[in-house]
Amino acid sequence: MITDSTRKYATIKYDRNPLQSAADQAAQWSDINSMTLNTSKSQVLTVSLCKQIDSEPIIIKGTAIEETSTAKLLGVTYDQHVKFSKHKDLRISKSKGAFHALVQLKKAGVDMQSLAQFYRSRISPILTYAAPSWYPQITKTNREKLEKYQRLCL
Repeated sequence: MITDSTRKYATIKYDRNPLQSAADQAAQWSDINSMTLNTSKSQVLTVSLCKQIDSEPIIIKGTAIEETSTAKLLGVTYDQHVKFSKHKDLRISKSKGAFHALVQLKKAGVDMQSLAQFYRSRISPILTYAAPSWYPQITKTNREKLEKYQRLCL
């Protein structure tokens, strides 16, 4: 049940928080299966289109789990509003070393076919890593920034 909800603000209240119930079940499962649940490495990422999110803290084995606004999963940085701005920035930042090498190769007189091959093998994979999971959701502004950087490299 969601109460006190508007387009910009949401307060989530339940008689019993379903996320807390799921966390309790995960802790119980890990105990039964002799697995250690490391609460210091656990985070809660609440995903919502509302600008401000208030949610109850999740507690596992007496420890409140840290809430975060971004989380990295298999190399993709997710944010709570599903905008992927930080992920786009990280992809561009990670490719800058390869871009610098491309510029140096061009200054050294390497032919265009080899430069294009370098771009396809070193820069493009960095920029497009796991793109099917995030590219369709990025904003028009982020899409334009990413495409502008790709044109610069080309």
